[in-house]
Amino acid sequence: MSEAAPVRRREPPDIREVSRMFAGLTSVQALVADNEAWDERERFYRDFYTALYLENCMSDLRWNQLNHEGPSKEEARRLMLAALTGAYCSGDGSDSDYMCSACAVHCASRGWVGSEDSSGD
Repeated sequence: MSEAAPVRRREPPDIREVSRMFAGLTSVQALVADNEAWDERERFYRDFYTALYLENCMSDLRWNQLNHEGPSKEEARRLMLAALTGAYCSGDGSDSDYMCSACAVHCASRGWVGSEDSSGD
């Protein structure tokens, strides 16, 4: 009996790019600027994790050490709401991906009711 080839798990592109941002190898602006390269699911994860990242950095001493060009709490809010109201969580992901529910909980806990027009802070 011959040995089976090892199964290699391929990391989704969205996670690789977000990981580069967490490592300080790319900026938030570079990550969110290119919507063409991302499908609906990838945009959701990119926006959701980028918003969490921005909030974490703003409350952490790392803020001044990483590659940022001035994103604010408002940018974190905008990205989180974009993740929640985007095509993925409004469509296929709404019933099948618990992370859409996690995103909704994050928005609700911050007073961001789920629309770009909300004025929560």
